Amino acid sequence: MRLGIGCNTLMRWRHGIKINLYETSRPDIVFEINKKEYAIETEKAIKHHKKLLKEKIETLNKTYGKNWFFVVTDRKIASKYSKIAPTTDKRYVKSGVNKIVKRK
Repeated sequence: MRLGIGCNTLMRWRHGIKINLYETSRPDIVFEINKKEYAIETEKAIKHHKKLLKEKIETLNKTYGKNWFFVVTDRKIASKYSKIAPTTDKRYVKSGVNKIVKRK
């Protein structure tokens, strides 16, 4: 595995998959498979500012289309997020990414 750090981004190349971890307004994790970008946005709690959440979803849809999803750290809120966007809890991230890799 090769690591590179710069501009608030940590990039890892593993099994031919480029992964970017952002600490900015972009999604928390962006990875590329077969020259197609996918994004993961992590959430720790329910957003009380619905306008900001709506803007985030619109930006993700515009940038990544259907190639993104929320990962919630508290499985109790997964059902609330899944009503507004594709969502999983942290237990199923690996299997979700594996499904993407297998179908590409």
